[in-house]
Amino acid sequence: MEGECREKRRILDILSQNELSLEGRIEGTIAAPFYRILNFLPQQMIDKVEGIINANKDAFKTSAVVKKDKSHVNKDFRSSKMILSSSFPKIQEEFLSKISKLLPSIAKHLEIIEFEISNKELQLTMHESGDFFKLHQDSSDSTATEKRKITFVYYYHRTPKKFSGGDLLLHDTSQDKSSYSLNYTLIEPIHNSIVVFPSYIYHQVTPIQLQSNDPLDGRFTLNGWLHD
Repeated sequence: MEGECREKRRILDILSQNELSLEGRIEGTIAAPFYRILNFLPQQMIDKVEGIINANKDAFKTSAVVKKDKSHVNKDFRSSKMILSSSFPKIQEEFLSKISKLLPSIAKHLEIIEFEISNKELQLTMHESGDFFKLHQDSSDSTATEKRKITFVYYYHRTPKKFSGGDLLLHDTSQDKSSYSLNYTLIEPIHNSIVVFPSYIYHQVTPIQLQSNDPLDGRFTLNGWLHD
């Protein structure tokens, strides 16, 4: 396990793709806190994740976004496919248990007060060529997402990696959750690593490009949320 230092980079190459209108840093925003752990899962569990992906390769459905307590498909805002954790209950229980036990360490690294977990969400997401997720927050005023406190993203891909892009950009965000800046921290999707950050942080996923025609060569994540 290791906490990763922050790397600040300007958003230039994806500015037009995300149609951002802000100019420079917004006063009151701070570098997004995050915690990255390398070599997160033992090989036995990685094999289970791979087995789930292979067994469900035809079951992935178009990802949606939550807006006003309803899920909507908006391919101009988010392009990916996913399956819910109900399709892999055994891995769900094992994976979420591991995340929950890490909460004291997560709270310490993110400099937040440890809280009682009231709910846990988990899904398996697949990104193929051209997929992306524009700038957004994971917590909002909707009933479904308002209590999300922690976002986690576990990365799986075949090795050697056969795609480019798919980077996670964590934007500087104000602590009152209302504003963000063009300054961001770029996190590369490293196989068998996990990234954890507060759910109010504005973030996005850059477009991905596969080097083959096999969607199983894409970017996979076990991603979800811990609710306060």
